[in-house]
Amino acid sequence: MNKTVLAALALVFPLLAKAELAVIFDGAGTCDGCAKTVAELLQKHRYDVRLVDEDQLGAEVLEDADLYVQPGGSDDIMDTLSELSAGQVQAIRDFVAQGGQYLGICAGGYLAGRYADENEGVPAFGLIELAEVDQEIPKDNAAQFISIQLPAGREQRDVYYQAGPHFGSRLPAGAEATAYYTKSRRIAARISSYGKGTVGLIGPHYEADSAWYAADGLPPDAKQHQDLLMAMLAQMNARHEP
Repeated sequence: MNKTVLAALALVFPLLAKAELAVIFDGAGTCDGCAKTVAELLQKHRYDVRLVDEDQLGAEVLEDADLYVQPGGSDDIMDTLSELSAGQVQAIRDFVAQGGQYLGICAGGYLAGRYADENEGVPAFGLIELAEVDQEIPKDNAAQFISIQLPAGREQRDVYYQAGPHFGSRLPAGAEATAYYTKSRRIAARISSYGKGTVGLIGPHYEADSAWYAADGLPPDAKQHQDLLMAMLAQMNARHEP
């Protein structure tokens, strides 16, 4: 191999290996450890990570980001919405519409709907077609394992769940379901488009690890499912490929 080719490869390979930037919300309404657990997982898989709160989130922060993550949170998404300005919410919408990726986990899935309360006219992020996003197991906020089914091969997994949402039973054109709740057959995880960008939503907590299990009295040696979160991101990335 001649020196010219080697020099060209030396320039190309660093570019191919360049880490993507994930901005993760770690502010009002997020649950203890939710943002940090996702951050640690993404850092193991080619992502640079920046944690931001409600005082830091804005268009400038998202300008260089590839992915914005809204992690799990409290039982009331107004704990987050009440601390974000209309401009900050619009910055999230603009980021996705211009080609960015949004990953919403549990509370981040609820926030993706058009309204936090449709009757009261309280807007949420408005990244998907659903007016409101509802809880899969109503009035049950206990941490537990829940069975989901993956479309490919119809594999079933028992994943960590705590008051997470479902995303109905139908999808808009161009969207895809990546998991269903086994019992109800409602959508547990999905990917759709918003403008030029991609919206990935997960009702359960794929990122949960053995420390979460132990803290909530679940078997700490039960299988972890972080591979599902990374597979979700890979599918989201694939939608951007020409």
